[in-house]
Amino acid sequence: MGTCPQSIGQLCEELTMDSIASKLTEALDKQRTIFEKRGIKYALIGGLALSYLGNPRFTTDIDFILHIPQLSLPGLLEELLQNGFEFDLMAAIRTWTQGNMLVIHYEGFRIDWLKPPLALHQHVIDRALEVEWKGTRIRVATPESMILLKLIAFRDNDQADVQGLIANKRSLLDLAWIDAEWQTIGELTDPPMVWFKEKYQLIINS
Repeated sequence: MGTCPQSIGQLCEELTMDSIASKLTEALDKQRTIFEKRGIKYALIGGLALSYLGNPRFTTDIDFILHIPQLSLPGLLEELLQNGFEFDLMAAIRTWTQGNMLVIHYEGFRIDWLKPPLALHQHVIDRALEVEWKGTRIRVATPESMILLKLIAFRDNDQADVQGLIANKRSLLDLAWIDAEWQTIGELTDPPMVWFKEKYQLIINS
Protein backbone atom coordinates (compact mmCIF):
# COMPACT_ATOMS: atom_id res chain seq x y z
CA MET A 1 0.00 0.00 0.00
CA GLY A 2 1.06 3.57 -0.56
CA THR A 3 2.67 3.02 -3.97
CA CYS A 4 1.36 3.01 -7.50
CA PRO A 5 0.35 -0.42 -8.80
CA GLN A 6 3.21 -2.33 -10.41
CA SER A 7 1.14 -3.09 -13.48
CA ILE A 8 1.02 0.63 -14.32
CA GLY A 9 4.81 0.80 -14.29
CA GLN A 10 6.31 3.91 -15.91
CA LEU A 11 2.87 5.52 -16.28
CA CYS A 12 2.72 5.86 -12.50
CA GLU A 13 4.33 9.30 -12.57
CA GLU A 14 1.80 10.52 -15.12
CA LEU A 15 -1.21 9.64 -12.97
CA THR A 16 -2.66 12.58 -11.09
CA MET A 17 -4.14 12.27 -7.63
CA ASP A 18 -7.53 13.06 -9.19
CA SER A 19 -7.23 10.25 -11.75
CA ILE A 20 -6.19 7.75 -9.07
CA ALA A 21 -9.10 8.81 -6.86
CA SER A 22 -11.48 8.58 -9.82
CA LYS A 23 -10.45 5.01 -10.66
CA LEU A 24 -10.59 3.90 -7.03
CA THR A 25 -14.07 5.39 -6.68
CA GLU A 26 -15.14 3.68 -9.90
CA ALA A 27 -13.89 0.33 -8.63
CA LEU A 28 -15.58 0.88 -5.26
CA ASP A 29 -18.90 1.81 -6.85
CA LYS A 30 -18.92 -1.12 -9.27
CA GLN A 31 -18.21 -3.61 -6.48
CA ARG A 32 -20.74 -2.00 -4.15
CA THR A 33 -23.43 -2.22 -6.84
CA ILE A 34 -22.69 -5.87 -7.55
CA PHE A 35 -22.44 -6.76 -3.84
CA GLU A 36 -25.82 -5.18 -3.12
CA LYS A 37 -27.45 -6.76 -6.16
CA ARG A 38 -26.29 -10.20 -5.00
CA GLY A 39 -26.88 -9.70 -1.27
CA ILE A 40 -23.19 -9.89 -0.34
CA LYS A 41 -22.40 -8.53 3.12
CA TYR A 42 -19.17 -6.52 3.22
CA ALA A 43 -17.20 -3.72 4.87
CA LEU A 44 -14.50 -1.47 3.45
CA ILE A 45 -11.33 -1.68 5.56
CA GLY A 46 -7.68 -0.77 4.96
CA GLY A 47 -6.25 2.57 3.91
CA LEU A 48 -9.40 3.89 2.21
CA ALA A 49 -11.49 3.20 5.32
CA LEU A 50 -8.88 4.98 7.43
CA SER A 51 -9.03 7.96 5.10
CA TYR A 52 -12.80 8.19 5.49
CA LEU A 53 -12.45 7.92 9.27
CA GLY A 54 -10.07 10.87 9.38
CA ASN A 55 -6.65 9.22 9.03
CA PRO A 56 -5.60 10.39 5.54
CA ARG A 57 -3.30 7.93 3.80
CA PHE A 58 -2.23 7.74 0.19
CA THR A 59 -3.13 4.31 -1.09
CA THR A 60 -3.85 2.66 -4.41
CA ASP A 61 -5.33 -0.47 -2.82
CA ILE A 62 -8.92 -1.33 -1.95
CA ASP A 63 -9.52 -3.71 0.97
CA PHE A 64 -12.81 -5.44 1.74
CA ILE A 65 -13.81 -7.98 4.34
CA LEU A 66 -16.84 -9.86 3.07
CA HIS A 67 -18.94 -12.97 3.43
CA ILE A 68 -19.73 -14.78 0.17
CA PRO A 69 -21.99 -17.85 0.25
CA GLN A 70 -20.24 -20.60 -1.69
CA LEU A 71 -23.05 -20.98 -4.21
CA SER A 72 -22.93 -17.24 -4.94
CA LEU A 73 -19.20 -17.12 -5.70
CA PRO A 74 -19.09 -18.15 -9.40
CA GLY A 75 -21.86 -15.77 -10.47
CA LEU A 76 -20.37 -12.92 -8.45
CA LEU A 77 -16.95 -13.38 -10.01
CA GLU A 78 -18.38 -13.72 -13.52
CA GLU A 79 -20.24 -10.42 -13.15
CA LEU A 80 -17.09 -8.71 -11.92
CA LEU A 81 -15.22 -9.96 -14.99
CA GLN A 82 -17.98 -8.54 -17.17
CA ASN A 83 -17.50 -5.17 -15.45
CA GLY A 84 -13.78 -4.80 -16.10
CA PHE A 85 -12.20 -6.54 -13.10
CA GLU A 86 -9.13 -8.63 -13.86
CA PHE A 87 -8.43 -12.16 -12.60
CA ASP A 88 -8.51 -15.78 -13.71
CA LEU A 89 -11.98 -17.12 -12.91
CA MET A 90 -11.12 -20.72 -12.01
CA ALA A 91 -8.00 -19.72 -10.07
CA ALA A 92 -10.03 -17.13 -8.13
CA ILE A 93 -12.71 -19.67 -7.22
CA ARG A 94 -10.05 -22.13 -6.05
CA THR A 95 -8.14 -19.47 -4.08
CA TRP A 96 -11.22 -18.15 -2.28
CA THR A 97 -12.58 -21.63 -1.56
CA GLN A 98 -9.31 -22.93 -0.13
CA GLY A 99 -7.96 -19.80 1.57
CA ASN A 100 -8.92 -16.64 3.42
CA MET A 101 -7.92 -14.01 0.86
CA LEU A 102 -8.31 -13.18 -2.83
CA VAL A 103 -6.50 -10.52 -4.85
CA ILE A 104 -8.14 -9.10 -7.97
CA HIS A 105 -7.41 -5.98 -10.01
CA TYR A 106 -9.25 -3.14 -11.69
CA GLU A 107 -7.33 -1.26 -14.40
CA GLY A 108 -4.10 -2.16 -12.60
CA PHE A 109 -5.25 -1.24 -9.10
CA ARG A 110 -5.11 -3.97 -6.48
CA ILE A 111 -8.19 -5.11 -4.56
CA ASP A 112 -7.90 -7.44 -1.57
CA TRP A 113 -10.86 -9.50 -0.40
CA LEU A 114 -10.64 -11.03 3.08
CA LYS A 115 -12.90 -13.70 4.56
CA PRO A 116 -14.30 -13.31 8.10
CA PRO A 117 -12.68 -16.38 9.73
CA LEU A 118 -13.74 -15.45 13.28
CA ALA A 119 -16.97 -14.17 14.82
CA LEU A 120 -15.12 -10.91 15.51
CA HIS A 121 -14.56 -10.43 11.77
CA GLN A 122 -18.22 -11.09 11.02
CA HIS A 123 -19.12 -8.45 13.59
CA VAL A 124 -16.90 -5.99 11.71
CA ILE A 125 -19.09 -6.60 8.66
CA ASP A 126 -22.36 -6.47 10.62
CA ARG A 127 -21.40 -3.21 12.35
CA ALA A 128 -20.25 -1.37 9.19
CA LEU A 129 -21.85 2.00 8.48
CA GLU A 130 -23.29 2.91 5.09
CA VAL A 131 -21.94 6.33 4.18
CA GLU A 132 -21.83 8.76 1.26
CA TRP A 133 -18.22 9.18 0.18
CA LYS A 134 -16.61 10.52 -2.99
CA GLY A 135 -19.93 10.46 -4.81
CA THR A 136 -20.85 6.87 -3.98
CA ARG A 137 -22.48 4.92 -1.14
CA ILE A 138 -20.26 2.41 0.61
CA ARG A 139 -20.25 0.37 3.83
CA VAL A 140 -17.22 1.35 5.91
CA ALA A 141 -15.91 -0.40 9.02
CA THR A 142 -16.38 1.62 12.20
CA PRO A 143 -13.41 3.16 14.07
CA GLU A 144 -13.75 0.49 16.75
CA SER A 145 -13.67 -2.27 14.13
CA MET A 146 -10.60 -0.77 12.49
CA ILE A 147 -8.87 -0.58 15.87
CA LEU A 148 -9.58 -4.27 16.51
CA LEU A 149 -8.23 -5.30 13.11
CA LYS A 150 -5.13 -3.18 13.66
CA LEU A 151 -4.55 -4.61 17.14
CA ILE A 152 -4.76 -8.14 15.72
CA ALA A 153 -2.10 -7.33 13.09
CA PHE A 154 -0.13 -5.06 15.48
CA ARG A 155 2.67 -4.04 13.12
CA ASP A 156 4.36 -0.66 13.47
CA ASN A 157 2.09 0.95 10.89
CA ASP A 158 -0.96 -0.62 12.55
CA GLN A 159 0.04 0.92 15.87
CA ALA A 160 0.40 4.32 14.19
CA ASP A 161 -3.07 3.93 12.66
CA VAL A 162 -4.60 3.06 16.04
CA GLN A 163 -3.06 6.15 17.60
CA GLY A 164 -4.48 8.26 14.77
CA LEU A 165 -7.96 6.82 15.31
CA ILE A 166 -7.75 7.49 19.04
CA ALA A 167 -6.70 11.08 18.39
CA ASN A 168 -9.55 11.61 15.91
CA LYS A 169 -12.38 9.89 17.78
CA ARG A 170 -11.19 10.18 21.40
CA SER A 171 -14.07 9.76 23.88
CA LEU A 172 -16.47 8.80 21.06
CA LEU A 173 -14.88 5.36 20.86
CA ASP A 174 -16.93 2.49 22.30
CA LEU A 175 -14.26 0.97 24.53
CA ALA A 176 -16.65 -1.56 26.05
CA TRP A 177 -17.37 -3.02 22.61
CA ILE A 178 -13.66 -3.22 21.78
CA ASP A 179 -13.03 -5.01 25.10
CA ALA A 180 -15.90 -7.46 24.59
CA GLU A 181 -14.85 -8.35 21.05
CA TRP A 182 -11.20 -8.77 22.01
CA GLN A 183 -12.19 -11.19 24.75
CA THR A 184 -13.66 -13.50 22.09
CA ILE A 185 -10.10 -14.13 20.87
CA GLY A 186 -7.87 -13.34 23.86
CA GLU A 187 -7.46 -11.62 27.21
CA LEU A 188 -7.48 -7.95 28.15
CA THR A 189 -3.98 -8.52 29.52
CA ASP A 190 -2.66 -9.42 26.06
CA PRO A 191 0.16 -7.04 25.01
CA PRO A 192 -1.82 -5.35 22.18
CA MET A 193 -4.70 -4.51 24.52
CA VAL A 194 -2.41 -3.30 27.31
CA TRP A 195 -0.64 -1.10 24.76
CA PHE A 196 -3.99 0.20 23.45
CA LYS A 197 -5.29 1.17 26.89
CA GLU A 198 -2.03 2.97 27.70
CA LYS A 199 -2.04 4.90 24.42
CA TYR A 200 -5.70 5.76 24.79
CA GLN A 201 -5.20 7.30 28.21
CA LEU A 202 -2.06 9.12 27.08
CA ILE A 203 -3.73 10.63 24.01
CA ILE A 204 -7.05 11.69 25.52
CA ASN A 205 -5.30 13.25 28.50
CA SER A 206 -2.85 15.21 26.35
